[in-house]
Amino acid sequence: MVQSNCKNDYESIFNRHYGDLVNFTAFLLNDREAAETVVVNLFVKIWHLYRDRFCTFENARTYLFRATYQEGKNYLIQKHVGPQAGSETDLGTSAVINKGVNQLPPILGKIAQLSIFENLPLSQVAASLQLSPLEVKNLMQKTEDLLVIAFHP
Repeated sequence: MVQSNCKNDYESIFNRHYGDLVNFTAFLLNDREAAETVVVNLFVKIWHLYRDRFCTFENARTYLFRATYQEGKNYLIQKHVGPQAGSETDLGTSAVINKGVNQLPPILGKIAQLSIFENLPLSQVAASLQLSPLEVKNLMQKTEDLLVIAFHP
């Protein structure tokens, strides 16, 4: 049985991040309706995987942006009949992401590269940049906020 507070946490996170995730994904896919589908499907997948322990889910925003980015790429690959990594579709998606990252201040661009796109954990990003984990966590939040603004349709 799922604890009701976990369900409430899930709903709260969904309500808090849904709009930003759709905007981010709509920019990547150039298709708002597809973006909404990708984000909803991601939340359904998360609910099925983590519903019993969702109330202990930490760093939800970072996880959601990483997962949404990957789901968006998967959608593009499926839409274009399964191109392989490094294909024209993959390179096009990477170009869109790089454009957004290039608009960030250098330190935030590096954090985006390491944390969001290379999926390095916070501790490794901090060590790589010679910053404290708390500094990186705060900068990651700023990075994600600026990427949402850059990707807003």
